[in-house]
Amino acid sequence: MKKLLILLVLAVVAVGVWYLLQGGTPVEAPAPAPVTEALPEASPTADLDAELELIDIGDVDADFEEVDADLNQL
Repeated sequence: MKKLLILLVLAVVAVGVWYLLQGGTPVEAPAPAPVTEALPEASPTADLDAELELIDIGDVDADFEEVDADLNQL
């Protein structure tokens, strides 16, 4: 029984020594350098705003005059 315990302790010590000789913890790779992109001259939201301004929705108040008249008759 004593021999088995001694062999077990020696095996654990041997594994520990081997682990320490291998370097212990792995070395992390350096972080990649950030990639910079050229910014567009006009932002996409500015382009969308310009397109929205070009949309002709007509006279919205005139479209609802009939609905208002029907509601007033209720």
